[in-house]
Amino acid sequence: MLYYFDETADQGYVDKTSTLDEYGVLVGLAIPEWKKESFEKKFDEVLFFLQQHDFKKLHCTEIFKKDSNEDIRKEMYKTFMEMDEYIIIHEGAYSVGVKQNDEFLRDNLEKFIPNRPDHIKIRKSKDRTRLYITLLTGIIVKLEECANIEDESEVHMISDRVDPQIQKKSNELLSKLQIPNSSVTAKSFNIKTCQKTEIKYKIEIQGEITKIKKVKSISFEDRVTPLSFAADFLCFEMLRHFRRKMKINKPIKFHSEEIMDGFQLKHKVAFLGENYFSDTVFWPEMNG
Repeated sequence: MLYYFDETADQGYVDKTSTLDEYGVLVGLAIPEWKKESFEKKFDEVLFFLQQHDFKKLHCTEIFKKDSNEDIRKEMYKTFMEMDEYIIIHEGAYSVGVKQNDEFLRDNLEKFIPNRPDHIKIRKSKDRTRLYITLLTGIIVKLEECANIEDESEVHMISDRVDPQIQKKSNELLSKLQIPNSSVTAKSFNIKTCQKTEIKYKIEIQGEITKIKKVKSISFEDRVTPLSFAADFLCFEMLRHFRRKMKINKPIKFHSEEIMDGFQLKHKVAFLGENYFSDTVFWPEMNG
């Protein structure tokens, strides 16, 4: 299975000063590998047409700026409507919600470490979280679940070019998820000896957890292809849809059936639910 994806909106580091105007969305289409050639042909005509125009770049933010080129938008939707054998998988989160979850885990880390002597204090990690990496984590887990349901042996993720540092972090994330650890080493401080130390503890998992075995790779293309443009379009249009919903009420739950009402391709969107995991864990509790 192939998953062509793109991201939009905020992709920087999460911050506790973030507002509800700072969020990220990652969207893509999952297709069987044997369908790649026929899907490319469907979008190749649109891409060829766009290449004849003087756009600064072949990106939806440029093509559909100020709601221009409505005929192209309609043609893209028409193409998607006529296609089968694909699903749309997305992830979305508010930066402040991710930050609040990070702080909760760091503040409560000691509670999850059994038999810790009182004189050993866990040092809080100062690593900063990129919203993009949080979104990517959710997508990888969903793709693994999808591969299990569809009995696919492998999943390969493809995106357009991003910052080299983000590419590196993305592949490090996948490698880490592919090798689940049964223990974690935390930095700590011995208040008796005033020395920095480390403490290793086992991870005890209650309930089922998705093990990443079938998601094999994440690659980044240097040029716009028919399928990378299709992913760009889906991402742009879903963000556009979410922003319309946010004008009525925010925050929103990115995986809510109700929130997705009105999106023309809702019937192709997988992993919807009113209390979806990431919507719950990263729900922004705004104070003041």
